[in-house]
Amino acid sequence: MPALAAIGGVGVASAQDATPAADVVTGGTLRVGLSADPAELDPHLTSLTAAWHVIEHVYETLVSYDETLAPIPALAESWEISEDGLTYTFALRQGVKFHNGRDFVADDVVYSFNRIIDPETASPSSSDFINVTSIKAPDAATAVVTLTAPDASFIAKLMGTSV
Repeated sequence: MPALAAIGGVGVASAQDATPAADVVTGGTLRVGLSADPAELDPHLTSLTAAWHVIEHVYETLVSYDETLAPIPALAESWEISEDGLTYTFALRQGVKFHNGRDFVADDVVYSFNRIIDPETASPSSSDFINVTSIKAPDAATAVVTLTAPDASFIAKLMGTSV
């Protein structure tokens, strides 16, 4: 309920205030009020608020944040940062599926970030990752990002970047 209220711009005190339904209802139609029609729902091509009100509920990020805005796992179960601050190794959550049933794997992370930084894409997020030199998938459950210089805000940038 709080997530749906957030989409429509209506406040809800907390998840604890919600009374769970006695019976789960499946199917039907969900109607959500938006302030404007999003012109684009590709998270790598838009920076418009109207689109992000939808995108943030459709796509997932590697890293999310808790109520204190501290980073927490999302698609990445965990991550390690090299001592020199140049290499980020992400252990990806297993069992995640796309809408078509295909497994989420490290190659999807590589594709997404290569797409963001590709000048042909012209992603509004590309400047956030200008110091990324490589993105690799040593195996299906691991993504490794290498930077040209340490970036204290790198994890924070991932919190708002859909994969």
